[in-house]
Amino acid sequence: MRIADILDIKASRRTGKAEIPAEEVALREVGDVVTGDRLAPEVGEGEPDHGLRLARRWAPEVERYYDLFLKRAEDLRERVQAKRNISPSPILSDLYRLINDDLIEEFYSYAMMAHQDKDDLVTHGIDVLGTCLVVGVGLKLDIKMLLKLGLAAVLENVGMYRVPERILHKREKLSEEEISSIQDHPRESYEILVGLGEKYRWLADTALGVHERMDGSGYPNGLSGEKISPLSFIIGLADMYTAMIRERPHRKRFRKSEAIKYIVGETKGLFPLGIRKVFLDRVSLFPVGTYVRLNSGTVGCVIATNRKHAIRPTIQVIHNAAGQVVEEEEILNLGDNPLLYIAEEVDQDGFPKMRFQKRTVA
Repeated sequence: MRIADILDIKASRRTGKAEIPAEEVALREVGDVVTGDRLAPEVGEGEPDHGLRLARRWAPEVERYYDLFLKRAEDLRERVQAKRNISPSPILSDLYRLINDDLIEEFYSYAMMAHQDKDDLVTHGIDVLGTCLVVGVGLKLDIKMLLKLGLAAVLENVGMYRVPERILHKREKLSEEEISSIQDHPRESYEILVGLGEKYRWLADTALGVHERMDGSGYPNGLSGEKISPLSFIIGLADMYTAMIRERPHRKRFRKSEAIKYIVGETKGLFPLGIRKVFLDRVSLFPVGTYVRLNSGTVGCVIATNRKHAIRPTIQVIHNAAGQVVEEEEILNLGDNPLLYIAEEVDQDGFPKMRFQKRTVA
């Protein structure tokens, strides 16, 4: 049976004139169903390709959603460490509203450029969520599958909250025992999530498979091919990328374009080709948050990618060609400026961090 048949969305969302509350819709559509084995290629009605995906510049709702999911993640950590029950219901409700408000692209962009001044595991989870959702949109997943993907992205890493802090923050080389402790976290996640009951068994199975790979080289069970859920593959690829671009106690972060080149060259056979293609299309060669220097000498930060011309994104200027800090907002769409091009990616250290300006959506 295809997942599209199992997860059939009813055409009507209303009873009379009263709209069904968002949380109830989310719970009906995700919490009380089981999962199938495959992503249905026909799900979703398609998405208009506007080429340039320029975010609506930091509407207040985007920052609120980001802060909300951070608080959800912090609450999850506290509950898991205290061995208290966790509930998917509030997360589903928040996800439903984020998706329904059509703010996935903006949420992802904000997450990629937000100040990383909170706990690594917490902010990493939000990075993974945003990346998964934009990939899910690229795969034309319907709202029910986006809810499932988002919920799994938020909860798949809960087992890491049981790994001792001394291991997570250790700067020296990890011992074999410490590596084993980290690689056992998918089983810990599974144990936590399977406790949610049979209707969420798919969620536990998805979390268990996030670090498995198509060729059987992953962990904890060395699964391969179709034994791994497509949702696990999407989250696994997002997890790999977002981990690479953030600093860790034992290493410096990769530049975003370096991480993309690694995924292009080194993950063949690890993830399904279709998922890799959509990931690379959505995240792009110069991802949102990349600091670049143009041939003119201007330095800026990528704020929107261009699917038709991956090497010609839109940037916000930080330093002009004379090396002076630009105080007023200046946006350059390289797609409209044929004489300008990216000469190189530069390290963001030493440049002013992006200032997030709250703006209302016109």
